[in-house]
Amino acid sequence: MYQDILNRQFLNNSIENYIIGFLIFLGVIIAIKIFKTVILHNLKKIAQKTNTVFDDFLINSLEKALVPLFYFGAFYLSFGYLKLNPGIVKMINVLAVVLLTIFGIRFILTLIDYFIEIGRAHV
Repeated sequence: MYQDILNRQFLNNSIENYIIGFLIFLGVIIAIKIFKTVILHNLKKIAQKTNTVFDDFLINSLEKALVPLFYFGAFYLSFGYLKLNPGIVKMINVLAVVLLTIFGIRFILTLIDYFIEIGRAHV
């Protein structure tokens, strides 16, 4: 009975494939939450104990740039498991490139701004 339900096809994918895709998404989201609460939290504690502000800045910048990309990665991995229309796959791939470009440029601009501020402080 359950196998019949799991094998039903909807948009060229079985219900089982949708469940697996959802579980992949959920697993990555949980991993991101653990990363944020354990690793980033501990890195912030360590950075606060140092005399430099660059490590604080770097951790905050990476958090703002990487964490949103991790969430998109969860979406990307879960949809990568499904059989999708080639047009939709191409659209998701273009979106991935656009997001990587935007967040990469945003991170670089934040670094440039930081170094300009440091240069002004020393003049």
